[in-house]
Amino acid sequence: VLLKPSVIAVGRGGLGETMVLPAGTARPARHVAPSLTLWQSLVDIFGLMENGKVGTETFVRSWIYGIICSKLACQIHRLIRKKLGSQAQEKAEAKEVVSKSGSSFTLMAGKPADLSWLSAWGSYVIPLAYFTESFMVLVRGRAAMARPPLERGWRLFFASFMLLPLFECFAEHDWSNPSTVQLREGYQRDHRFRGSLYLWAVTELIVTVSFSRAALDPRRKKIRLPHLVGIALTMGILNGGLGITVAHELLHKPKAVDKAVAHMLLTNVCYLHWADEHLVGHHDKVATPDDPATARRGEPFYAFLPRTVVRSFVSAWRLHARRALTEGKTPSKAAFALQTFGPPLAWVAVLSRIVGCRVRQLLPLWAAQAAFGVMLLEAVNYIEHYGLQRKQMPDGSYEPVNPRHSWNSAHRLSNAILFKLQRHSDHHTFPQRPFQLLRNFEESPQLPTGYFGMVFLSFCPRAFFWIMNPLVDAHNSGGDTKTAERQAVEKFRRWCAFVFVGGVVGPLLVNKRLQR
Repeated sequence: VLLKPSVIAVGRGGLGETMVLPAGTARPARHVAPSLTLWQSLVDIFGLMENGKVGTETFVRSWIYGIICSKLACQIHRLIRKKLGSQAQEKAEAKEVVSKSGSSFTLMAGKPADLSWLSAWGSYVIPLAYFTESFMVLVRGRAAMARPPLERGWRLFFASFMLLPLFECFAEHDWSNPSTVQLREGYQRDHRFRGSLYLWAVTELIVTVSFSRAALDPRRKKIRLPHLVGIALTMGILNGGLGITVAHELLHKPKAVDKAVAHMLLTNVCYLHWADEHLVGHHDKVATPDDPATARRGEPFYAFLPRTVVRSFVSAWRLHARRALTEGKTPSKAAFALQTFGPPLAWVAVLSRIVGCRVRQLLPLWAAQAAFGVMLLEAVNYIEHYGLQRKQMPDGSYEPVNPRHSWNSAHRLSNAILFKLQRHSDHHTFPQRPFQLLRNFEESPQLPTGYFGMVFLSFCPRAFFWIMNPLVDAHNSGGDTKTAERQAVEKFRRWCAFVFVGGVVGPLLVNKRLQR
């Protein structure tokens, strides 16, 4: 949008700095709805010049975009080879059958999993990108942020939960499974994949320190409340969306050091009690009315969120009390509270010293990012088992957990970002299996899109029920699940088109007309 020829003073992202633009200077509109900045976002991705110079942060961003584009180029090359017929045959002639608790389940036919270094480095892209960016913010402070914090937070939300699902409507799926030979050769101890988990743990620490310092550094001018919210939103998406995913993967590993790193990541979002509740409670009671992390059919996310937060905390306390009685000790609520909230409060005190501010100044920002992170975790819990039910046996117990009791997604992009969390059926059937060896089963319920798109869809209950309830009914009743899944995909694509036109193109056209 071009400003009228006049000399005006504009704030630089609301950070307290002001500069004067000469007459006729073109400047993109700021402080508008997030969807109105779509065009400028797309232009900025390919822009290398900042104020006529190539700065350090520009070089870093270009390097990050180069990594991502190279990965996309590999995927495009793979698609071209597939279309030309030069790729090896993907479909296996014989389907492998896996037995669990007296039942047999069929693996999805597909090519063997790629466990090479080329495949492993894909899990390093996101951690490396944010490690580099957060390190620049740590060194240079607020000046390293190419965008105002509020705009930055909304852009990350928009790219993660709106643009990525839109791309996944057309991206290829990943039906590959590790072969028996790969499992027998012990790839579960492959440190090439585990290294990305530890890299993110370090990255999250730097993200938390650098962004907190950029927001609250006493040596710099204070920024306004909306921009503090933007920083908290950015930290919450990263620390919750990726940090808790990494913590979840490490919690299921047998080594004590893995569990220690997982608890460190959960400390950063003040959700330590979730570790025991997930490992002991959720995996035992999943897809039953007794599980606080299983959403019921027809239950909106906004009703599920308070229920699961409160009941998960109560479940964690009961597990703590049961463990104390087993060890011959008296259950203590004070000990449980100290164990749950002591490490997070200690971390806030240490973080305030690193940032150079008081605890009371840091606590609201840190609590806000933790709340955003926990909300994302519970949104994922909401979609992972929504409406699915295990059969109750005559003695009152429930059938063993199997691949039919979790929602899955084979979308390649979101699986690469979330360390294959979307192969959730195999994770619940074999909890100790590392993420690179998780498999697809024919009996596993399939979502119409990846977890990113489903999280955003869960924020719109009517649309969520319209798409998911027929799918839930088909799986619970043993109906035609394949037809129901195809219909759900078509409904989701129609909903995406509605959201894109109504939430992006419409405001752009309205804004253009208002500026005339």
